[in-house]
Amino acid sequence: MSTRCYVGVELRKDNEILKAPNDFKEKVSDYKDIDTSDNKFASIYCHHDGYVTGVGKTLLELFPENNPETYNKVCELVAMGDTSSIDIDNNGNTLSDAYAVDEGYADNKPLLSRNPPTVDTFIEYVYLFTKDNTWKLQRSRFFTNPNGEFENLGKNDAFFPLTEQKELNQ
Repeated sequence: MSTRCYVGVELRKDNEILKAPNDFKEKVSDYKDIDTSDNKFASIYCHHDGYVTGVGKTLLELFPENNPETYNKVCELVAMGDTSSIDIDNNGNTLSDAYAVDEGYADNKPLLSRNPPTVDTFIEYVYLFTKDNTWKLQRSRFFTNPNGEFENLGKNDAFFPLTEQKELNQ
């Protein structure tokens, strides 16, 4: 299902360079590490399965909260740029269908900004890994749930803890 989302990371002051994993760098000829020195956030676009039981659940499984290694792993994911999907294989490894592998890195690298990414007309969910090692979620006012039903949440610009979302506890 094409439920679109952003996956972002709140950058720490000690992390001024985003670096992708070495195996990704080998596949993408125009890849360059990213200087983030004047920004507070880095985010990528993900086209498929952006709902909480899709990308949200996968992020919690692959990048657990309160794990000291998670921040660097999320930064690596974001450094790979925009993607079709985020998933795990049978061995628990991160699979990202990063567009840069087929289309080049220049047009698909992460968005750097001083403000967190936000939902808009075409982005139903935003997942943000924060400096305090937790996942936060922002939902669009209007979104399609995994059952294909259209929902209206009213005004909802705030970020909420991802682990507290009712879909994950059913």
